[in-house]
Parts: sequence; structure tokens; C-alpha cells
Amino acid sequence: MLRSRTRLFLLTVVVGTLGAAALSPAAWAATQRYAIPGGTDTECSAAKPCAITTAVQGAHAGDEVILNPGNYAMFDDVIDPAPITIHGVAGQPRPRLLFTGPEFVSLHTGSTLRYVEVDQTVPGAVWATGALLDQVVVRAPNFPLFVDSSTVRNTIVVATGPGAVAIRSNSNSMTNSVLRNVTAIATGNGGVAVDAFAHTLAGNVTIGANNVIARGGPGGSSFRVGTDNSGGRATIGLGHSAYTVGTLAASGSNADFTYGDGNLGLAPIFVDPATGDYRQAPGSSTIDAGSDDVRNGELDVDGDARANGKTDIGADEFVSAPAGGTGAGGGTGPASGGTEPSTTPTTLPPAAGFAGVRLVSSRLTMSGRFITLRLSCPAGTVGRCSGRTKLSASRRRTSSRPAATVLLGRAPFSIGAGRQARVRVRVSRAGRRLLSTGRRVRGKDANTARDGTGQSKGTVAAVTIRRRPR
Repeated sequence: MLRSRTRLFLLTVVVGTLGAAALSPAAWAATQRYAIPGGTDTECSAAKPCAITTAVQGAHAGDEVILNPGNYAMFDDVIDPAPITIHGVAGQPRPRLLFTGPEFVSLHTGSTLRYVEVDQTVPGAVWATGALLDQVVVRAPNFPLFVDSSTVRNTIVVATGPGAVAIRSNSNSMTNSVLRNVTAIATGNGGVAVDAFAHTLAGNVTIGANNVIARGGPGGSSFRVGTDNSGGRATIGLGHSAYTVGTLAASGSNADFTYGDGNLGLAPIFVDPATGDYRQAPGSSTIDAGSDDVRNGELDVDGDARANGKTDIGADEFVSAPAGGTGAGGGTGPASGGTEPSTTPTTLPPAAGFAGVRLVSSRLTMSGRFITLRLSCPAGTVGRCSGRTKLSASRRRTSSRPAATVLLGRAPFSIGAGRQARVRVRVSRAGRRLLSTGRRVRGKDANTARDGTGQSKGTVAAVTIRRRPR
């Protein structure tokens, strides 16, 4: 009797374990899902790649989403449904995610974003919560990167607007993030490179900055800590990091800096900051001035080896061009012999000659459930202007609801060179509710267009939308 009960117990445990494994998300075999710009397939295989949002939304825990090189015109958020890795292809040009509206990349605990560039024309590009960013380039007018208990390494983050913040960590709970070999730049007047802010009594925000280059804009700050004086604490720990003397700022109670070894008060020398090239130039004080640590990662932002003598400060590891040598393509090296050769450029050259589509009139009308707008494609465009338009509007704050941006609708277009076309946008339910509250609503029309050569351009215009009287 005892033996039969024991066998029944063991059988129950085995069956229960197998059933749990079958139902658990971890039971999915990790797969590789491939994406290309403008992909339309749903298989997401190497032979039949799909759109980036299709690849990400269909991923399961442990999957890889592999982005082929190119410019991805982004109309939707990229939100990981499970802990996954999203990355470009090593040794090939970095894929670029081009946002022109309120959408952004959102990563959560256990996910990784690697070897990707994210460009945004409005504030907010990437939000990382418990995630890893590695070999990433992020650009936006303001707040290109929010971090919450995340690790960022070998990454360049640039904010371009006045008073903008490049990297920010703020919370009303506890968050502890790490920056390793990061180059954080805020170019506008009063700009802040790295900012930690705590609010409410429970807020405790910490950033550990190791081998970090931080450059604020004129009159701004390289690193800034602050609280709202409610009892929270904000701390930035600095080690082997480069920032100009006098550019550390603190405000509020319990806002502190801590200091390790090797910090530099000298400004780095970049190859060409005017064009956004934040690789180190010969003679920069940041070369060989960092701390060696396996947690820095094996490769810098461009894929060059970190094991190149002593680790440099910043996202880029300086590599001297061999005297009289040739590049990988067989051409001659830089005439100066000192500019770092890169296996992959940090940014692709901007599209030249294609200005994108133009909104003909900013006064729009909703008739029934549709808004019709007129777009023009510049004369001289190679091929056609093809892409998508997106209408959004601002909802004012009320006593019961916060202010918000409401998506009104999207629509595709294809316009011949030198011509205009009417584009009909179906208004969302939320948009119809918003437009029903008043005769006129202010909004924004964002367009991403591509010409016949594949060059992409985003344009944004302010609009006023009214309902047609019934």
C-alpha cells in the first residue's frame, strides 16, 4: 500500500511538472526573428523578414529580434512583450529607428537593446526599466533616454534642445542604474547631460557613473542631482569620468555626489561634434584614462575591441590608424593618421536632396469619421513620395483627467513628384470623443516619407482641426 501511494505521488509530481513546463512562457524555444525596413511578411524568418513591430510583438522570452541594416520609419511604439534581445547585425551598418511622433522604445526587466540607433524628432526616445542598453546611439530634442534600475554601456546619448536632459533617472520609489563607458551630451543652452531626481519620501534614485563622458550645454550641467525636499534622496557616484570643473549641480535636500578615483576635470576632444561625431580625437584626455572592468563589455559603441591597452573613458575606444596603412576597403587612411577608423559609422549620412512631403493647409476639418488633408511631394523627387501620415491632438487637463496626447489616426500615402494628393484619415474613437468637446482642437500632423532611392525624411506641422457642422 505504501509503495502504491509513493508511485502515485511521484506520478502526480512528474505530470504536474510537465504540465507547468508546457504552460510556462519559458517553455518556448528561443528563436531568431528577423526584421527589415518596410517589411510586410509575417513569418519573420531570415528568408522572409517582417516589420520591426511584428517581429517584437510576436517574440517570446529569450527570443532575438535581429534588425537588418537600414532606416526604419517608425509609426508605432516598440514595447517588449517579454525579456528579449533586439539588436543589429555586427559588422554591418547600425539599423536606425526613425521616430517623428510620440512613439518610443520601451524595454523592461531582462530585455536588451544592442547595436541600434534611435532618432526622435520630439522629446522621449527610449525608456529602460530593468533593461540593458549596449552599443546604442540615441538622439532626441529632450529626454532621449530615461533609465530605471537599468545598465547602459558603450552608448552615446545626445539631447539637442535648449534646457534639455540627455539621460534622466527619476522615481518616487527606489531605482539604481549604472552607466559604463557612456558619452552623454546635451548641446542646447542650459542642457544637462545626466540627471537624477527623487520625489516623495520613498524616492531613492542612484546612478553609478563609471568611465562616463558628460557634457552639458552652455550654462548647463554635466551631472545634476535634485530632490523635491520631501525626504527622498538622489545620488550620483562618479568614478573615472570626465566632466568640466564647475558643471556639477545639486538642488534640494539629500542630493549628493560621491567620488571614486580617476575623475577628470578636462574636456574631451571629439572628432567633429558639430556633425554629431562624438568619437575621441587624438590627444583627448579621456584616452587610456578609464578603469578596466569586465562589466564594461568587450566592444565599444562601434564594435572596436575594448581590450586595446587601457580602457578609455566614454563610449568610443580610440584606435590609432596605422601609419601608411589602408582601410578595410583598400582605400587610404585619414591624412592626419590619427582619426579613429570605425568598422561601422556612428551615424549614417543624412539624406540629401529629399525634403519630405509638405502639408498644404494647416486648417483641417472632420467630416463624419474622417479628416482629409492635402500633402505635396517636392518637384525633382526621385520616384514617388511614399509613407504614412499621423494626426494627433492635445487633450487639456481637467479636474478628472490629466493632460495627454490623443492619436487621431494614421493613413498611408503615395504621391507623384511635383504633385499633391488628398489623404483621408479615419479618426479613432478617442479622437472623435476629443473633437466632440469643442469646435476647434489644436494638434500635429507628422509625416514620414521615402523617395525612390530609399531616402527617408520626417516632417511635422501644427494643425487646427474643427468639426463640420451637421
